[in-house]
Amino acid sequence: MAEVRDRKIFAGYYRRHDKKIYYVVCESVDYDTGEPTVILQEYHLTGTRPFLTMPRKSFCEMVPDKDGKLVDKFTRDPHIPITECFIDDLEDKHLRGPVRHPKNDEDEYCVRDYQHCYSYYDYAKDIIDNYVLDRKRFELCAAHKRAIGVRNAADFNKLKNDIYFFEKMLNSLLSEYKDFFTERVIEKKSIRKYASEHNLNRGSVNHMQKKFYTAFAEQLASRDNYEGVCRLLTPPKILADEQ
Repeated sequence: MAEVRDRKIFAGYYRRHDKKIYYVVCESVDYDTGEPTVILQEYHLTGTRPFLTMPRKSFCEMVPDKDGKLVDKFTRDPHIPITECFIDDLEDKHLRGPVRHPKNDEDEYCVRDYQHCYSYYDYAKDIIDNYVLDRKRFELCAAHKRAIGVRNAADFNKLKNDIYFFEKMLNSLLSEYKDFFTERVIEKKSIRKYASEHNLNRGSVNHMQKKFYTAFAEQLASRDNYEGVCRLLTPPKILADEQ
């Protein structure tokens, strides 16, 4: 019988033991059995994954890691970037969005992973959505000649190369999206505000945003192909009992 740890569950992002990321919406109760459940959604940058339910008991299970040590099946991760697009999607479904807590200056530049995606679309979205803070991280590292918001020199080089490549593309092959990027990312206009100011519906703005991500993803793939490298992660193997 699996060991279960009684714990408080918060709305927000959690990493499953196999490294997959989920957004927990809330706890609920099964109508027929009265069993406590958790409503969650697998994290995907396109926001198209269905919502799932899981018995609270299963969510709180302890599972063995690769060394045989028992660890939480799901571990909360408060450092995953939260996008306006994702919040809007939750609100459209009348669900609670992530709770944002005030950050101090040190938290703002907390370390995050770079080139940590399984597809070029996700990779493109990661660079674009995190550009503002990543640009500040890069400038701080360069100015102070030390790691600020990055783990080491290798991560700094990943950050620098991705920023330079994105800015080069934005000023050339992706120039048609430059104004859109400025308003949505630099000026942090919500989808609602952008749609209103440009006499568009929110669906049109979402479509434009996905086209932007896709166009940049194609350039990232072309760069890797030209350089003979792959900056994507290898998908994790699915455990036999989860197939």
